[in-house]
Amino acid sequence: MAGTTEGGGKHGGIVAINVTPMVDILLVLLVILMATAQYIVRRNMQVNLPAAATSDGPVAPVATVMIESDGTLSLDGENLTEAQLQTRLQDIRAESEEAVVVINADRAAQHGMVVSVLDMARQARLTHFSIQVTQQEQ
Repeated sequence: MAGTTEGGGKHGGIVAINVTPMVDILLVLLVILMATAQYIVRRNMQVNLPAAATSDGPVAPVATVMIESDGTLSLDGENLTEAQLQTRLQDIRAESEEAVVVINADRAAQHGMVVSVLDMARQARLTHFSIQVTQQEQ
């Protein structure tokens, strides 16, 4: 039975409820929520990354610039204009001389836009770059 009765008799009322099964279910739901939360966030910011045969592996980015296929720019998830991006890159350089700029450019993004972002970072005196790619399927 899921509870205990008062006095040990058959007709006594239930005075305590066993909550162990409920706690087990809540912990399983919490684990599922934690596992899917990262997937949901990544899915909302979908960029079709180009594949490469080699990769340096993940780096700890300080600033992640995303260039979407329509030319939209965003820095760490916040949409910006080119002028705003230039200002933010200068602020990042002021915070850290060793700042790393990670560029996530959609496969369909124009090459000129990627070069423009690299040029903005260089003008802000940021010299550490990483271009995000996916592993090439074999």
